[in-house]
Amino acid sequence: MTKTFRVLLIALFVLGFCTFGFSNITHSGNPTIVGCTDTFTTSIVGSFYQWSFGPNSNPRNFSSPTPKAIAFFLTPGSHTVRVMVTTAGGPVGDSLTFNVNASATNMTLTSFPTPVCAGTPTTFSAGSGFAAYAFFLNDSLIQLSSSSAYQGNLAAGDSVRVFGSNGGCFSNASNTIKANPLPAAATISSSIANDTICSGDLVVFSATPPGQGTYLFYNGGSQQQSSVSNTWTTTQLGQGNQVIVLVKDANGCTSGWSNVIKTTVKPTPQINSSASTTGICQGESITISVSTAQPPSPTSYDFKVNSVSVQNTASVTYTSTGFNNNDTVVITGSLDGCNSAPTPPIIISVSPIPAITITSSADSICQGSPVTFTALPAGYTTYIFSNGGTVLQSSASNTYTSSSLNDGAAITCVADNQGCSGLPSNEIVIAVSPAPIVNAGNDDGICINNPADSLTGFSPAGGAWSGTGISDPSGIFDPAVAGVGAHILSYSFTDPNNGCPASDSKTFTVNGLPQITAPSPVNICGEPAQLNASGGTTYSWSPTGSLNNPNISNPEATPTQTTDYVVTVTDNNGCKDSATVTVNVNPTPVASFTYTPVCTGMPSSFINTSTPATGNSYVWDFGDGTTSNVDNPTHTYNSGGSYTVILTAHLGTCSHIATQTVTVYSGAKASFDATPLTSYSDESSPINFNNQSTNSDSWVWDFGDGNSSTQRSPSHTYTSPGVYTIVLVAANQYGCDDTFTRINYITIYQNARVFVPNVFSPNGDGANDLFLVYALGTRYAEVSVFDRVGEKVYESNDVNEGWDGTYKGKPAPLGVYAYSVKVVFDDNTTRYLKGSVTLIK
Repeated sequence: MTKTFRVLLIALFVLGFCTFGFSNITHSGNPTIVGCTDTFTTSIVGSFYQWSFGPNSNPRNFSSPTPKAIAFFLTPGSHTVRVMVTTAGGPVGDSLTFNVNASATNMTLTSFPTPVCAGTPTTFSAGSGFAAYAFFLNDSLIQLSSSSAYQGNLAAGDSVRVFGSNGGCFSNASNTIKANPLPAAATISSSIANDTICSGDLVVFSATPPGQGTYLFYNGGSQQQSSVSNTWTTTQLGQGNQVIVLVKDANGCTSGWSNVIKTTVKPTPQINSSASTTGICQGESITISVSTAQPPSPTSYDFKVNSVSVQNTASVTYTSTGFNNNDTVVITGSLDGCNSAPTPPIIISVSPIPAITITSSADSICQGSPVTFTALPAGYTTYIFSNGGTVLQSSASNTYTSSSLNDGAAITCVADNQGCSGLPSNEIVIAVSPAPIVNAGNDDGICINNPADSLTGFSPAGGAWSGTGISDPSGIFDPAVAGVGAHILSYSFTDPNNGCPASDSKTFTVNGLPQITAPSPVNICGEPAQLNASGGTTYSWSPTGSLNNPNISNPEATPTQTTDYVVTVTDNNGCKDSATVTVNVNPTPVASFTYTPVCTGMPSSFINTSTPATGNSYVWDFGDGTTSNVDNPTHTYNSGGSYTVILTAHLGTCSHIATQTVTVYSGAKASFDATPLTSYSDESSPINFNNQSTNSDSWVWDFGDGNSSTQRSPSHTYTSPGVYTIVLVAANQYGCDDTFTRINYITIYQNARVFVPNVFSPNGDGANDLFLVYALGTRYAEVSVFDRVGEKVYESNDVNEGWDGTYKGKPAPLGVYAYSVKVVFDDNTTRYLKGSVTLIK
C-alpha cells in the first residue's frame, strides 16, 4: 500500500477564500470513481498549500509546499475540494465541485456479536476476495491492512464501515454498523420488609422501572428468570442468596447490574410421623411418634386429632386408648417461629369386639341329612364353627352346613372382626337318627338294540328306581329310551321305623352298535377285488363261494359277475351290525398296434388294432416326451434311436396297456465346403470340394455349370467365368436323404492379360495412331506418360482411350517417352507396369 493512502488528520485553517470567475483546480479523475485515487493540482502560485477534501474522503485534509495533492472519496455524488494557498500577497483560496461515480465493486460488513452494544468487544468481518481492507470508525480510517477483520470496543453511536482493494481502487463503502446504547440499570426491591423469612416462604422481587425490555433475574451467579415481567416470585431461597437483575433492551443490549438484595433465611423444620399400628381393637392403645426428617430439630410438636390439638410439648410421642374408628392424626413441628409442614395424616382403624348367637335349621335329623347353622349378626371378618373342641369351618361365611354330623354333636361359633375376637356363641346339640343301608347292585351294560331289561341285585326290596331310561320305578330299563352312553340310575328306600331315607346308585351303560367302515361299491376289471371292513373284533362275510376267507376283515373276492357281499361285525361289547359291499365286474379292453419304421424327421404311422373296435378311448406315449389321444396317430421323431411306445386303451373304468419298441433311423445330413472359392477360366486351378455330410453313403453333386458328380469329395475345373451355386444331395441305405445348397458360392474370373506396345506412329494413317494399353480381365487401369525431363504429357484411367501423341494441343516431339500403368484385375489384385514407348511418324 503506497503512502498516498495514509491518513493525515491536519486541521483546516480557513483564512479566507478569494473569489475567481473560474476554478484554478484541476484533477486527473475522468470521471472520479469511489475508492480510486485522484490527483488535484492548483495553478495558483504560492509557498504553502492547505487542501480540504470533505468529510467522506481520505485524507480529509492535506498540507504541502507543492501545488499537488492526492485523495480518494468514500461515497458517490457531488463533492467539493478546497485549497488555501499562501502567496506573497497573502492567502488565496479556491474550490472545485465535481461528481464522484460509484464503484463497480461492492463490499459487505458483519459483526459478532450482533447487534453491537456500546462497551462490548466486537469483531467486524469484511467480505472476502480483497488484498487490502480499510476500516473506518466514524468516517476516520482506523485500520488499513490485509486482514478482513477489525476488533473494537465501540461507544454508543459509533459507526464502522469498510472498503476493499485489490491493488488499485477501493470498493464502494460497505454497509454501516452502529453501536447501540446500553439500557439504564434497574433497581430491585423485595416483598419482605425486613428481608428475613423462613425456608420455603414466598418472596416477590420487583425491578423498576417496568417496561424497559427483558428482565434477567439472578440469584448469585445462576439465572432464575428471563422474561418481559419485571417481577420474580420464588419459594426456593436459601442461605447466602444474592438477588440482582439485568435489563436487556430490544436491540439485545444489556444494562449494568442492579442493587443486590440479600435475604436472611431461617431454617424450617422437616419432620416425619409414624404409628405403632394403625389398626386396633376397641379399647387398645396406639403410640404416635415424630422424628426429624432433616436437621435442625423442632423445639415443640403439636399433635392434632381430627384437627384438634391434643398435645403441644417437646415430647416426640403421643399415646392414647381413646381413638375411634377413622380418627386422623397430624403433627406440626416449630423452631424459632418457623413451622414445619403438617405431616401426612395417620388414619386410625378401630374395630369393635364382635358378639354373636347361632340358630339351626333343625335340632333332630336323619343320618346323612343336611343341617344349616347361622351366626348373627352377619358382616364380621371371620366365623369359626366348632363341634366341641374341633373346628369345623373358619371362613367369612356366617353359615355352616353339614350332612355328616353324628348323634349328640354340640355346635358353637366364635366371630373375629379385623383381628378382634369375641366370646363363643350359644351351643346347639343335634340328635341324629340312623339311615337304612341301601345297595343298588353292580354296574351293568346292554346293547342299544336290545329290548327293555329288569334290574336285579339291589336291596332292600320295596324301594324306587329313577334315572334316564327307567320306564317303571320297580326297575324296568329301556336302552332305546336311554340312548347310547353311561347312565346313572338311583335306588331310594325309606326306613318305615324312623322315616329316614337312604339311596345308592349304579352305572348302566348303553353300548352303541359297531361303526362299520367298508368300501361301496368296488369296481374290478377281471382282477380279484380286495374287500375291507373295520369297526369290530370279529367279521362274517356272505355269500362265501367266491371269497378266500369269509371270517376275516379283509377277504379277497373273485366274482365273475357283479355281486353284493354282506359283512356282519361284532364289537368288544358283543353288539352286532351289518353292511353291504357291491363288487362291480366291468368288461376289459385289449390294447394292440402296428407301426411303420421311418427316418428322423419323417412321419411314422401308428395303426390301432385294439379290441373291442368301438367304445374305447386311447392314450399314446411315443417315448420322446410327447403323447396323443388320436385313435391312429402319426408322429415325427427328431432324433434316431429306439423308443418305447405305450398304448393305453380305456373302456369304462377298465384299461389295458400294449408296449412296443420303435426303431427310428438317423437321417442323412448334407454339408460341404470348398477350396479355393475363386479361380480363373484357364482350367489351370480346379476347385476341391470337401464333403462334410453325416449318416450318408451316397452323394450327388451339382456344380452349377451343367456338370455333376457322385464322388464323396470331388474336384471340378470351371472353363467359363461366372458365379456358381453348388448343390449336394446326401442319402443313406434307409432311404433318408438331405440337400445342402451354397448360393453364389464359387467365383470364376476371366484370364487376366496386359499388353503395352513400345512404339506408335500418330501420323493419321489409321494404323498404330494411338499409344493404347490392352487389358483383359481387368476392372480398372491408370495410364501416365512422361517426357524425358519427367513432365507428364498424358494421363487417363480409361483403358479404351489412348494417347494420340499431342501435348497441350500440339504434336509432341518425336522420341522416347516413359510410361507407368496401374491395373486392378477382376479378383481385386493390382499390378504396376513401367517402361518406355517410342513416338515415330
